[in-house]
Amino acid sequence: MKFSSRLQEMKRVHRHMVRKLINAKEAQGVKTISLASGNPDMPTPPAIVEALTGDQRWLVERNEIYRKRRDIVVDGLRAIGLELQRPQATLYIWAKLPSGFNDSLKFSKWVLNETGVWITSGIFFGPAGEGYVRASITLPTDDLREAMERLQTLKL
Repeated sequence: MKFSSRLQEMKRVHRHMVRKLINAKEAQGVKTISLASGNPDMPTPPAIVEALTGDQRWLVERNEIYRKRRDIVVDGLRAIGLELQRPQATLYIWAKLPSGFNDSLKFSKWVLNETGVWITSGIFFGPAGEGYVRASITLPTDDLREAMERLQTLKL
């Protein structure tokens, strides 16, 4: 399919889907307000079409990097006794505080003092975050490995 044909098809699908979503909400009595930079009938910029329909190999490579980072952090946190799920798609790993700890900020400060590693306190994200800590996997892989090695010295 030629690029111009793909572009026309993407424009048609975009307009149709956005209009369908808006109509469904309005049928429920919800007044819709678009915070998009244009209206649903605006044409889709060619760069978006190319990004969505072009070569996606870079995505596979990027996803593998983050899968490795996720596994390093999940395995490292589990090894020190934190309870957590292995997420499928995220840049953040949430873990439950170990038994004996009920204050995420105190736990994070203790970890920092003991290891030089900061793990974000769940309370920073509101009351529902209390009892948890959050680690980012956006750091370089070697830094994440070092952080997990340092955490292994904790006596929980």
